[in-house]
Amino acid sequence: MPKKEGDEIISWIESQPELDYIRVAANKTLCDYRKDQTELSERIIVNSREDSSLGKESTIKKILNIIWVPGNKLRGNQVASKELDNSLTTSAKVMSVSTIWDFACTLPIFTYVLSPLARGFAGPAGFILGFIILWASNITGENSTNRTLNNTSKARASLVAFLVLSLAKTAVSGVGIDMVISKGRIIEGFAEEKVLEKSEDENKKIDLALTTKVTDPSISSELKFARNECLELTNQMKSLDLTKGKQRKLYREINEAKNAPCAKAASLGNVESAEKGKQLLKINREKQEAQKQVADRANLSSIGYLLKYYPRVYDTYFDGVPPSWVRTSQDSKTIIDESPIDWRDDRKGDAVEASMKQFFGKLEAGKLASLGFSIFAFVVSIILTLTASILLYTTGKNSEVKASFTSGLGKKSNALLAAYRDELDEDK
Repeated sequence: MPKKEGDEIISWIESQPELDYIRVAANKTLCDYRKDQTELSERIIVNSREDSSLGKESTIKKILNIIWVPGNKLRGNQVASKELDNSLTTSAKVMSVSTIWDFACTLPIFTYVLSPLARGFAGPAGFILGFIILWASNITGENSTNRTLNNTSKARASLVAFLVLSLAKTAVSGVGIDMVISKGRIIEGFAEEKVLEKSEDENKKIDLALTTKVTDPSISSELKFARNECLELTNQMKSLDLTKGKQRKLYREINEAKNAPCAKAASLGNVESAEKGKQLLKINREKQEAQKQVADRANLSSIGYLLKYYPRVYDTYFDGVPPSWVRTSQDSKTIIDESPIDWRDDRKGDAVEASMKQFFGKLEAGKLASLGFSIFAFVVSIILTLTASILLYTTGKNSEVKASFTSGLGKKSNALLAAYRDELDEDK
């Protein structure tokens, strides 16, 4: 190519505003100066795109590129245009937004799952795990666009991996948000399940307390026998002639004897009355407690009811106390605990299970309104996942993208540039 024509091309590029990216790239191009070469064409060598890019990205920039994937990551380095990069940037943005959204939604789940292992470092551990999964998702997305002849299977597998990872995160995205904004409702639902597990035994106990009546004590049979003896003896005494000294003496001895049937019956009667009185007091107390428990079941929250009547079960799963509650000592004089309720570290797996059960249970039942923002997060995740997957698939089918991965095209363009450089050297 004559030097004049080369100059005209350069001038034209400089005059076109839409080609500013070419001028910017040219200004950033580095050259390799080789002192050992005598020929000018060999002494000054323009570095390739790969060479120029080495060492250019800072650590922060690399991390940001992992989170917010640049459009050029979806193509090869053999050929590119501004229009293609603009199109790829749109696809990369959708993919990045999808993975970032899923990361934010699933972070509470990762934190809770790792709580038994990480203890006080559950937050950082959950963040790291979520970041690794985000990284893996974006890498599979980037690799899914290279559908050149030898990479079709790899690209297909990468797209499937991206879709599976995204759908897995989507499945629990609503759950993760629900765990944050509806923590109290989840705890209440879990407590209700635990109360229901106790309901059968509890109902039997309450029914027994409400229907129990005073029963005859063990001495009642002896008392009955003594009373019958007393009655029989009394009837016999009625036949005595008290005008006669011997019979009057007999009457007096019978009445004054300590072990006389009538005296024994009177003594046993007092014992029976006392025991029945104790029974009645106990029955009345248990009946009042049962009535109070029935009223509490209707008026208290499930978590409050669990704390009051099943404290051991409560302490198995929770720390702290429900809102407006305090725990006091047995004498009710000392406050033991008034901290806000939360899941125990070793029971946060139960929190995830309860959250998933309640979320999908309401989703299956069609109770979408009760899910609030969590159903919104779930739907958004589905839309972003499907959109990103479709865009990645169509990107891989794009002929320009395929060309950017074609090594033969790069060889041809390098040969043309070399020939152009040789022609310039000859003109000089």
